[in-house]
Amino acid sequence: MCYLGHNIVKVLFDCGVTCSFISYRCVETLQLPLSPLIPPMTVSTATDDGLVANYVCENYPITVSSKTYYIDLVCLPMKQLDVILGMDWISANHVYIGFLEKSIYMPTSNTIEGVALLELINRTH
Repeated sequence: MCYLGHNIVKVLFDCGVTCSFISYRCVETLQLPLSPLIPPMTVSTATDDGLVANYVCENYPITVSSKTYYIDLVCLPMKQLDVILGMDWISANHVYIGFLEKSIYMPTSNTIEGVALLELINRTH
């Protein structure tokens, strides 16, 4: 769970997707502003051959672990999740997903990536 603006939303951190997404249901419920996605994006999913995304929530604030990030969220028809944070967000913010540790680590503004990962490794051993 994270905050999108001032609202709690269900978030999936997914290193298997290129972009970050938001559900149309979440956009409607929170009455978020949309912009046309030019050109439209075709998104391949495990359950559909291809979905066409026509809209994006641009530069919207999302708060993860008490730090606020501004992100573009492409709108898709999703049912179980509100937001998917993909590799665009993960790599831009030097987020480490520790599959063995079953944890997500986000460096603070006063640490650099290498130091942050070294601290994480030292804590888990």
